[in-house]
Amino acid sequence: NADNSENYLFAANNGAVSLYYDNAVKLATTSTGVTVTGSLVSSGLNVSATYASDTTEQVRFQDNTGSKLDFFGNADGDKGIQAYADDGSTFYNLNLQPLGGSVGIGTSSPVRQLSLVKSGTNAEISLISDSDRQCSLLMGDGTSGSNVYRGYLQYDNNTDAMLLATSATERMRIDSSGNVNIGSTSNAGFGPLQLGNTSSASTIIQMLGSTSGNNTIHFGDATSGSARYRGYIQYAHGNDSLQFGTVA
Repeated sequence: NADNSENYLFAANNGAVSLYYDNAVKLATTSTGVTVTGSLVSSGLNVSATYASDTTEQVRFQDNTGSKLDFFGNADGDKGIQAYADDGSTFYNLNLQPLGGSVGIGTSSPVRQLSLVKSGTNAEISLISDSDRQCSLLMGDGTSGSNVYRGYLQYDNNTDAMLLATSATERMRIDSSGNVNIGSTSNAGFGPLQLGNTSSASTIIQMLGSTSGNNTIHFGDATSGSARYRGYIQYAHGNDSLQFGTVA
């Protein structure tokens, strides 16, 4: 200005260029890029980079404490988002739609809070942990204690068993041999299905049918024809009779 008391633009030969507002630097070029101080308002923002084979390019948002949010990618096609503190080893939670709305992966029209859509092939979610750890899908009604996992589906990589729980307690287990244990965590070795446990007062299997229908247990030695029910126990509700059959 007239009395040389305020800077508008500063340009150094073979060096930095600074753009001022009210005598404060708002945009400055550096040897590695551009530094913007304050808010950036744009009707559209397109950031592009040419990857070197051994480098990762990124867009970084950083606050006055040094905390960062990075959007990054590399020449191998890996892309990611990471939030972390200034020390580089403290990592923050990344919240998507914390105020409401839904998240769609593979779709622009999610039908639930999280929708995964894959056309032309299977839609899959992969959970991977160490060989001595578990992979779990937790369902709860709170954010602390057992309220976090009132119900859960868990795969134990250590024993290769699948667990199903309600009320934060395991109710059914399929072990590595395919045995199904309901009400117990281990199989006594007498067959593929085990019900109840030694602390149960009683174990009951209930079969319901219509007043004119039948409830039947089949014993067979093949998977087709009458070999499926060479022997059977049947209760006929029509005449309230219990029948035993052999050699169908």
